Amino acid sequence: KCLSRGAVKQRFGLMRAVNKRLGSVPNLTTYIDIGSSGWLREGQAKSYLRRAGVRYIRGFALNTTHFYFTKEQLRYGDALARRLGKKYVVNTAENGQGGLENAKNVKDRFCNPVNAGLGQLPTTRTGSKHADAYLWISRPGLSSNGHGGQSQCSRGPGGNGFWLPKAHQEARLPAFRGQPPRPPAPL
Repeated sequence: KCLSRGAVKQRFGLMRAVNKRLGSVPNLTTYIDIGSSGWLREGQAKSYLRRAGVRYIRGFALNTTHFYFTKEQLRYGDALARRLGKKYVVNTAENGQGGLENAKNVKDRFCNPVNAGLGQLPTTRTGSKHADAYLWISRPGLSSNGHGGQSQCSRGPGGNGFWLPKAHQEARLPAFRGQPPRPPAPL
């Protein structure tokens, strides 16, 4: 909505060209970030992915900058994957407690939410024939408070820096039992 029609056309053209190139590289698996189940309606996400050249690559990624529960992403991702004939991955790094739906400031739902917790450990055992893996794409403990020096939510330092209080909070609220492997086991 913030780009002109020409800029939108150019952006999708660039994405298509990049995805076509990446899709031609042997042994390279690529997924396009499309937000989350709480970000775009399924039809809109499908349209954007097609315009961006998803046909050239493996599929799409969900929840990379969001905190929605994995089960919500599976429902959304499976429906979208069936419509596109593609696969997907879900970021579970910080979604162990789901989104903060009742936040007074809507940005606090995805900007250092006070309920963020480590999500399911990375695995290829997703229970879905369409979901390739759960991955920790985002980095636990990384502040998501704005960019370019501009604060966007009510807590944490700006600009994608490690913030120890957030890391401690996420470690105290995991979606799994016991300790994660150190370092996390390869897929």
